[in-house]
Amino acid sequence: MVVDKIAATLASTYIDAGKARSMGAALRAHLAKGDYDKIVDGPTFAMRLTEDLHADTRDLHMRVMFGPHPKGEPPPQPEADQLAQLHDMNYGFGQIERIEGSIAHLVIDAFPPADLEAAQVAIGDLMTQVADADALIIDLRGNGGGDPKTVALVASYMFDTKPVHLVDIYERETHKTEPSWTLAKLHGKRFGGKKPVYVITSKRTFSGGEELAYDLQTTKRAKVIGETTGGGAHPTKMVSLDVSFAIAVPFAESISPITKKNWEGTGVVPDVATTADAALDEALKRARADVKK
Repeated sequence: MVVDKIAATLASTYIDAGKARSMGAALRAHLAKGDYDKIVDGPTFAMRLTEDLHADTRDLHMRVMFGPHPKGEPPPQPEADQLAQLHDMNYGFGQIERIEGSIAHLVIDAFPPADLEAAQVAIGDLMTQVADADALIIDLRGNGGGDPKTVALVASYMFDTKPVHLVDIYERETHKTEPSWTLAKLHGKRFGGKKPVYVITSKRTFSGGEELAYDLQTTKRAKVIGETTGGGAHPTKMVSLDVSFAIAVPFAESISPITKKNWEGTGVVPDVATTADAALDEALKRARADVKK
């Protein structure tokens, strides 16, 4: 039964053991009351299960999905196919523009995996385009997240060569903590650790997008301008329940070495609060003042 499999998966995997027990008990209570008896199609059932899980926790990373989900790890995608896919999405980057010559506006919409060196070179080429600017505005208003390693890679361009400790990722099942640091060696040119950086956000900024904003804010490398973000700090993995259902389970948590906390449930609170639509103009106003100093 799907409900029992979800409860068991949460009990063994979900980052908060107490919440895992509570969510599993709540789903079984709905099942016992017959709340799912009239649901006859898979997508509707998956949506209802997700809603019931979210009623017990605000962890928006967690969701139940319907569709073909074969058990086991999928076969690795050929490198050429991976690179073609990354190229088609421009490695997660959007518009890169210069405003008044000396201020760079960099849009990053996602942080796809960049384990392949060719992908790291391509990201280095993109970051090099803003390296000689006098001020940088990183636009994360549409960023829905991605790979923490890619977040660290991109963050590295806003620091000098000495590694900076960004975040620790603690995994419940293994009790292991994996630290994330900026990189000493990069492809392309750095923007560096001294010139002004502004990060603009919206309520749609989520997960990895939030991590970059939080990392740069807590290390005092950037000012965050815009709206409080979505509030998803837990890395997630997919667990197949059967051939038709799977669940995305938050299995770890991000912990700042500075605040000893993260942005789960609260979002990244901006240094300067304004609407998402007004955030770029506000950042430009401040960047212009910095450049004139």
